[in-house]
Amino acid sequence: MLLGLDLIHSCLENPGSTFINRKEFVEIIRTTLCSALLKFAVSSEHKIFSRTVSIFYCLFLHFREHLKQTIAVFIDNFFLKILDSGNSEYDYKYSILEFFDRLSENAEHVLEIFANYDCDIS
Repeated sequence: MLLGLDLIHSCLENPGSTFINRKEFVEIIRTTLCSALLKFAVSSEHKIFSRTVSIFYCLFLHFREHLKQTIAVFIDNFFLKILDSGNSEYDYKYSILEFFDRLSENAEHVLEIFANYDCDIS
């Protein structure tokens, strides 16, 4: 399973504009890959969880325009709940904090997360 996740991660690190803009590829990511990642996000094996977070980071970087709802689900239902839980293991929390740290290197990403997932306009 880890090998498959590594292959997916390799493909998504530098997907190229053909994959990013191709509707069929985006639809496969939305329906199949994201569903699988949601299952892997609750894995008790840290390596699988860590690779899932890395894949999610690639999805955020390259496909965030297409996956706003999925990104919200990951952030709200997994990342923030794991960080908030007193029962979550240190390694899991650390993987999530690394994800947010990598995102915070780009101010535009931080603004997008605020505007799309945290900003209450009313």
